[in-house]
Amino acid sequence: MYIFLIYFILWVNVCFCASTYEVVDVKNLGGSYSPSLPLKINDRGNLVGFSYKNIPIPFFFDFEKKSLQYLEVLNDKYPAYITDINNDDLIIGFADDDTFISTSGRVRKSYPVIWNNFQIQNLSSTLGLGSIYQPSIYALSINDSEIVGGFGFDLNKKNADKRKSFVFNLNKSKQVASPTYSKSKKINLYTRLVSLNNNGDATGGVMYEDLPFFGIGHGFSAGPKAFSCVWDSKRKKLLKLGNLGLSEEFYSFALDLNDAFKVVGGSETSLYDSKGNYFWHAFLWENGHLLDLGTLESNEDSIAYAINNFGEVVGVSGLMVEHKVESDRRTKGFYWSAKTGLENLNSLIDSSLGWNIIMAKDINNSGQIAALASRLGEVHIVILNPRQK
Repeated sequence: MYIFLIYFILWVNVCFCASTYEVVDVKNLGGSYSPSLPLKINDRGNLVGFSYKNIPIPFFFDFEKKSLQYLEVLNDKYPAYITDINNDDLIIGFADDDTFISTSGRVRKSYPVIWNNFQIQNLSSTLGLGSIYQPSIYALSINDSEIVGGFGFDLNKKNADKRKSFVFNLNKSKQVASPTYSKSKKINLYTRLVSLNNNGDATGGVMYEDLPFFGIGHGFSAGPKAFSCVWDSKRKKLLKLGNLGLSEEFYSFALDLNDAFKVVGGSETSLYDSKGNYFWHAFLWENGHLLDLGTLESNEDSIAYAINNFGEVVGVSGLMVEHKVESDRRTKGFYWSAKTGLENLNSLIDSSLGWNIIMAKDINNSGQIAALASRLGEVHIVILNPRQK
C-alpha cells in the first residue's frame, strides 16, 4: 500500500509539475505582430504592450486582477508608443502628431509622454530639452527613481551631433547626462540609449546610420550598423562593449542591463549563411568581457532582449522574418542562466496546451517573462509565470 502511494505521488509530480511555467494569456493579436515593438513587465507582473486597430493602441495589463485596459493617447488619429514601465506603474513612451519632419514624409514629429495613474502627459516642457533636441524627443526607459532615458534629433542639422541621448531626473527636473561618443568627427555617429537600470546607468548603441526606433527587433542578418555601448553613471563615461566578430568592424547593439551592470543584446559573429550574411548571436557583457550565449539550433540567429537582477536572460533564437513574426516555428523564445545555459522556453511549458513561444521580450525579478506565443494560427501576448517549487 505504501509503495503504491509513493508511486502515485511521483506520478502526480511528473504529470502536473513537469512544466516550469504556466502560460497566462494576456491578449490575442491575431495573425502577426511586429517584434520590434516593446513588451515590458515590471516586478509586480504588470505588463504594457500594444494592440492594433489601424494604428498601435497601448494597453496595460494588471497581473493580479487579470484585467486589461487601453490607455489614452494625445491624438486619436496618431499612435502613442509605450516603451517602458517601472515598479510604481509609471509608464513612459512617445506620441506622434501630424507634422512630418523628413523629406521622405515618413517620420513624424514626436513628443515624450508619461502615463501617471493611466493619464497621459506630454513631457516636452518638463524635460526642457526643446532647445537641444528638436523637433522630436523619444523617451525610451524609466527606472524606479523616475530617471528617464531616451534620445532626440533634428533632421535639419547636418553635423555629427544631430542625434543625442539624454538621461533626465524627473524628481529633480534636471538633465543628469547627455552621453555622446566623439572618437571620430569624420563619421556621423550618434548614441541611442534604450534601457536604464536603477543606478542611472544606461545601455544601447552608437549608430552609424538612422534606423527605425526599435530597429534591432528584426532582420538580424541585416542588423543595425552600430556598436554596443553602456553609460557608466559613476564614471560619467560611455564605454564601448565590443562584438562577437573578428574585428571592430562587426556590428552589435545592447538592449538591456541590470543593477549589477551586466548588459545583454545581439552581435554579428564570424559565422555567415550561403549569401554571405553574418549571423547575429545573443551576448552577455560583464566586467569588460563578452559571452556568446549561442543559439538553440545551428545556422540561425539569436538576440537577448532582457536581463533581470538575478542574471536570468531571455530572448529569441531562429531565422527572423523582416518586420513581422509569422505564426509558425521559425523562431523560439529562450531562457538563459549561468546554471542552466540556453533553454528553449517551449520545453518549459505544458506542450499539451498547444502554445508555441515565439520570442521572450522581458523578464522581471520574480522570474515572470513577457513573451509572444502562437496558438491555432494566431499570435498572443502572454506572461510565463513560474510555478511554485
